[in-house]
Amino acid sequence: MRYVFGTAEFTPDGLVSAKDLSECLKSVKPKTITLIGHTDPVGTAQANRALSLERADALAQYLVAEGYAGEWTTVGKGEDEPFKADDVSAYDEETLNQMNRRVEVDVEN
Repeated sequence: MRYVFGTAEFTPDGLVSAKDLSECLKSVKPKTITLIGHTDPVGTAQANRALSLERADALAQYLVAEGYAGEWTTVGKGEDEPFKADDVSAYDEETLNQMNRRVEVDVEN
């Protein structure tokens, strides 16, 4: 999922990803998921940790509203674990920052 800078709001692509994840979870029906929020490095570490947790919580609320009935946990990593692009030189700074504004999903059956 991708997010608008400084918010827990999905980008249009992020909303598509959230819908796809919801459909996948309905099919797989995992008992537990962990949603791990991340941010770009802009801002203070404390603010980024809080924002990353807000992003994970926003996705959790979306998934529940869409019918996910399993257990879920949210974690906020802030800027501590940036996205690892295959070729960093292929992207400009804004694109790299956008890749960092994400939530990753760990599934446990």
